[in-house]
Amino acid sequence: MKRSQFQAATLTAGLFLFTFTMAGDVAAAGDIPDLTGPWGVGRTELTVIDAARADRELALDVWYPVDVADWVGDPSVYELLGPIGLTSELAIDDVPVASQGARPLIVFSHGFGGINTQSVRLMEHLASHGFVVVAPEHTGNTTFDMSSPAPEADRFPDIAFVIDEMEVLNTTEAGPFFGRIDTQTVGVAGHSYGGMTAMFMAAGHAPFPPDTRVKAIMPIAASSNQLTDGELASISVPTMLMVGTLDPLQAETIHAHGLISSGDALYRADVVGGNHTHFANVCDIGNLLIGLDITIEQWPDIGAAALVEPYETTCLPPAFSIEEAIRIQNLYAVAHFRRHLLGESFYDRFLTPQYASAREPDVSYFGVTTPTVDPFMCYKAKNTSGTPKPAPGTVDLTDAIETGSFDAKKVKALCAPADKDDGGVVDDCTHLTSYQVKGPAHVKQSGIAATDAFGTWSIDTLKADLVLIRTATGLGAAPQAPADSLDHYKCYKAKLSKGTAKLTKGTQAAVADPFEDRVYDIKKLAHFCTPVAKNSEAIVNEVDHLLCYKVKRARTEAKHAGVRGVIQTEDSFGAQAIDTIVERELCVPAVTGP
Repeated sequence: MKRSQFQAATLTAGLFLFTFTMAGDVAAAGDIPDLTGPWGVGRTELTVIDAARADRELALDVWYPVDVADWVGDPSVYELLGPIGLTSELAIDDVPVASQGARPLIVFSHGFGGINTQSVRLMEHLASHGFVVVAPEHTGNTTFDMSSPAPEADRFPDIAFVIDEMEVLNTTEAGPFFGRIDTQTVGVAGHSYGGMTAMFMAAGHAPFPPDTRVKAIMPIAASSNQLTDGELASISVPTMLMVGTLDPLQAETIHAHGLISSGDALYRADVVGGNHTHFANVCDIGNLLIGLDITIEQWPDIGAAALVEPYETTCLPPAFSIEEAIRIQNLYAVAHFRRHLLGESFYDRFLTPQYASAREPDVSYFGVTTPTVDPFMCYKAKNTSGTPKPAPGTVDLTDAIETGSFDAKKVKALCAPADKDDGGVVDDCTHLTSYQVKGPAHVKQSGIAATDAFGTWSIDTLKADLVLIRTATGLGAAPQAPADSLDHYKCYKAKLSKGTAKLTKGTQAAVADPFEDRVYDIKKLAHFCTPVAKNSEAIVNEVDHLLCYKVKRARTEAKHAGVRGVIQTEDSFGAQAIDTIVERELCVPAVTGP
């Protein structure tokens, strides 16, 4: 967004009538993606017949969100061999579908010679986050039926037909799924050969063109050798690739990653130490058999010889933790599909290299570094003369550095979301109000590694002196509620560590905010700001920090005239009227760590 466009969008000639309103695309704090979602989970089994392909029969398992009040009954059991079945920890058979409108559809395609319940923990997890999930058995290419002479040719039409049949369910008035499935917003995931199937759906695969209903894909441990380089390059929908570093198919995933043209929405998560079967039910099934006193040596006797090698290499020491592999798979699947099927920008933060670097040590992550927090221009400020002042009092503040009770005092600054160097803004509504704080003696920190738009720094903290509180702001009118996807921040006076190269002299930034459109000279580092839990409010985003630099208007820029008597704010300390005086600091997003 151009700076002048941002200013025009946020200021009008009738200043007294303008009110900042909540941007429609700013998500409130969302559900943590690797935790079970807010819905219960239902499961049902169906059989569909494709008359156009010689009455080809497909068995389907369907998982779906359930209102918690209806999530009652015996757990579902996934049949394996005869009386042996895997009992679900989440799904209940045939309970009512959640009442909240149509939900996006995700289709899962199993691996070559596999079963459609090979990844039930992923299926159930996605359903708990509000998706309808369907997994067909690709007839003729399953564990119990390898009769198809051309399984590759079956895959695309199988998935397309399943989507068609889910639309039939969605439009059947007497049926349980009536009005509950959005078949125009579809994700396709798959493991191994099924991951390649997901790519078929987005790329097209002769003689079939791409299925335009498919809006995002997630190939997991995927083969790609039956797609041409041209087909891979034609994939433009958001794509999350996942693979283990010990998987022989990692090379094919890397090859696909180098060709797919999804731009900023192309991601790859390599699980360090993971192998090809770390993303399926291998361990759950093997542990079940052992729990029934069927030893590994006896598995060939019951038709489970093919389970022995993957169980031993995936589930026994020194293999990478299967629980971690499943958690990582669930995290990235939910974040990817909630972001790109539901449009929930809250999940951008989980889809960045910064997040993986800070929180996922077992993931080598490849993706675009996308900002999830705006820069802020902080104006020295004071309460409007003759207006009430809030009395913040004592607050408990806990961040990654320290915890303690602090006395919050007067307003020091109002920080406005800013477009820096035409980088755009995430949330042009929510501001930060800076309050002076005084608390326990600070144990100075040295050598904090942090990277922002200006460089990579080693930082020493001196003392905590400010808390930034997310704030709703209106000009001449009552403010709207602030977005709770933005954290509060505790700011430490800071300096660069001894021996650290200084900011390049002459560094400038073009900044547009709701009050000004200016070029600034960037001076020395002033504050290091960390996300902070205030009283009982949890931290939303532990990854993004702020580095605040003193600024001075470039020589050619006019002085800030001040905005007086019209700014109405409300934060967790109360409502107040604030006047701006002069630009003080530019705070830019930063991530910590090497």
